[in-house]
Amino acid sequence: MLSNEILKELRKLRFHIEKLNEALENDEERQLTSLIIRLNWDQDDLKSVHSIFEDFHKKLEKGETPEWSEFKETFETKLGVDHQALKDVIRAFYKRGDWKDVCKKYAEDNNCTEFDGKLYE
Repeated sequence: MLSNEILKELRKLRFHIEKLNEALENDEERQLTSLIIRLNWDQDDLKSVHSIFEDFHKKLEKGETPEWSEFKETFETKLGVDHQALKDVIRAFYKRGDWKDVCKKYAEDNNCTEFDGKLYE
């Protein structure tokens, strides 16, 4: 492994440890932290996720109908997140209180039966 790759992996591990510490202190963080570690995200990946949600939040604010295939494709191409993992992302961010409008609208428009009303609790 090249030294730059090693440094990148060390930064990612440090980020994971910081998120684990936050999760121990805060129940709302646990699901997101688990997701970050499972998907092997770093801080830049998490920023990308927030950016994607922000773009779709702006569309909802303007009264536009979001194109969910674009949402899914963006997660797939930028972060390698497949459809099933995207549902986990939606759940984690909703539970944490982030981007609730986007999460709720995605679940409603995509008939996500897995949420079975639990997303909105």
